[in-house]
Amino acid sequence: MNPTVKVRWPSAAARTRRRAASAAGSLPLGRVAEVEDVAKAYLQLMDQDYATGTVTVIDGGTILV
Repeated sequence: MNPTVKVRWPSAAARTRRRAASAAGSLPLGRVAEVEDVAKAYLQLMDQDYATGTVTVIDGGTILV
């Protein structure tokens, strides 16, 4: 490869942001989950005394589509 040629590859973070933006339009909430969304669900489960062995789906309503 010629050392004067520069190739620019999109970073993994940029690809992830593009994929998330693309997916957001097809979700009922119109956005992808943020860390805070998952943290809120976790805290809610930890506050429950009667919930044991629960699998919680945090998918922005995708399961409804």
